[in-house]
Amino acid sequence: VAGSRTTTIRQGWRFQAVVGYHPATNEPRKGRRGPFPTKREAERAAADLAAELRGGAEFTGTRVTLAEFFLNEWLPTQKNRSKATTFDGYDFQARTYLIPRLGHVLLQDLRTRTIVKFITTFAAETTRFGKSRSPFSVRDAHKVLSMALEDARRWGYISRNPAIDARSALPPTQRDVGKVDWWTIEQLRYWLELVKDHRLYALWLLLITTGMRRSEVAGIQWPDIDWNAGSVTIQRGVVSLRSGPHLEDTPKSGSARTVPLDPLVMRALRAHRERQAEERGLLGSRWRGEDFVFNGVKGGPIRPDRIYEEFKASRDENLPNIALHGL
Repeated sequence: VAGSRTTTIRQGWRFQAVVGYHPATNEPRKGRRGPFPTKREAERAAADLAAELRGGAEFTGTRVTLAEFFLNEWLPTQKNRSKATTFDGYDFQARTYLIPRLGHVLLQDLRTRTIVKFITTFAAETTRFGKSRSPFSVRDAHKVLSMALEDARRWGYISRNPAIDARSALPPTQRDVGKVDWWTIEQLRYWLELVKDHRLYALWLLLITTGMRRSEVAGIQWPDIDWNAGSVTIQRGVVSLRSGPHLEDTPKSGSARTVPLDPLVMRALRAHRERQAEERGLLGSRWRGEDFVFNGVKGGPIRPDRIYEEFKASRDENLPNIALHGL
């Protein structure tokens, strides 16, 4: 591998390498890369290429940007092998955070120092809501970038994953001082009295008494309830995508299961069904709730993130903040 000074097109350093031999004539096949601004960067790129060739990668001279790799190869592959909600997260991270900041960088030229600079800058930004960037948000973006680059390594684009050595730059995560994980029995009773007339009262009781997930509660339909046996069969889930609620034909646990229900929950579900019938009558032809037990304002399946928003709004100043699964 050799570097040479050139003034064609623009000044810089290039290198040329023998990357294989023609199968018929056995003539050497040569490829060039560059220009690079300094001789040192050209030599570094030549060393990386040599490592790639030793690892069995094929050098075609194709210069692929990170954005092109994300949009044309990695995201389409993930869409075929990931759940809808998982892919939605990958797609959001790539299009919202990674491509706008790193998409112009050639995949083969991406270095650990570039990723460290991205992490540092990204972590120091404020969100569109004027808040400090969460360390978890920074770590999520790095995780998706590292996954994509690891696949790029497996597929022969690069010889090593430069995101791995950038982990030391990630901001630490720590538990909030004084954070409460769950309410006391007295606080729970106080809250239930507070929300007894809430349109999602039956949903709150289901979460408390069964340990069901938000996505599973959102996916319950009226035929799933056995009124005689006092039970519900969980056989689907609803997840929140940027495009709206998305129905998955299996619950998050991976298989259908039947859960017994407390008589208090059964009474609340009957009252909820009567209230829903009134809402359906008011909406008439605009109703689109199908058979979902819990629905949005116009009848469609309720989004799991909407459940959490309703939960936050239902609390008053007498109750400490907890996560929904803390119920």
